[in-house]
Amino acid sequence: MNIHKQAWLWIIVFSLIISGTIIYYGEDIALLSGREVVVSVNEERMSKAEFQMVLQQVKENYAQMGMSEEELSKEKIKKAATEMAVDQLLFLSYAKSIGVDVTKEEMESFYDEIVVNDPEVSTKAELFSIWEKEGYGKKEMEEQVKLYLIYDKIYEKYLGEAEATEEELKRAYEDYLSWIEEVGVSEDEIMTYEEIESELKEFIVQESAIDKMEKDIDKFREESVIEISI
Repeated sequence: MNIHKQAWLWIIVFSLIISGTIIYYGEDIALLSGREVVVSVNEERMSKAEFQMVLQQVKENYAQMGMSEEELSKEKIKKAATEMAVDQLLFLSYAKSIGVDVTKEEMESFYDEIVVNDPEVSTKAELFSIWEKEGYGKKEMEEQVKLYLIYDKIYEKYLGEAEATEEELKRAYEDYLSWIEEVGVSEDEIMTYEEIESELKEFIVQESAIDKMEKDIDKFREESVIEISI
């Protein structure tokens, strides 16, 4: 796993990637406080306080993208945030159903890797201090790290099971040649099938893994018990 500078910011963005939503939150909601459960998916639960964290994550990340409060209504914001909360809990429930979890040692190793690779962070304590200054509590960020590592494990699992058939490779190479013709690359720059085969295989396997994972999670969603009380 490659950890780039300020990787902790990417972890927050990751929580948005899972749900595929783009939202911005411009003001606090006073009622969102306490431990009362507001979203549940099977055995996974999210409290009001934790839901507030989801809104805070969205606010910080999409404010940086330049989105204004006027671009989205409160109802759209609430709907998108709720969808994201459901998607996160659904993913955790799915991971549990297939026996995927993250150990404390794996999380510690992840923090160590950030410290080693980020010149602005020298200790784990300093890493959590940075998160706190950005408005993210230790518990909430630990949950996001766990979610990220679980996703990484599940993706690697599907990646290991995916294959690229000869037919798919040939078709991918034909697509490559069609693209070459469109962009007008000179003949001496065109790679042969043998030269590009490994890259084509890697692309097909990755695409196949993601497609299979998404289909399995969608099926799991249909069979899940989802309750929302926001």
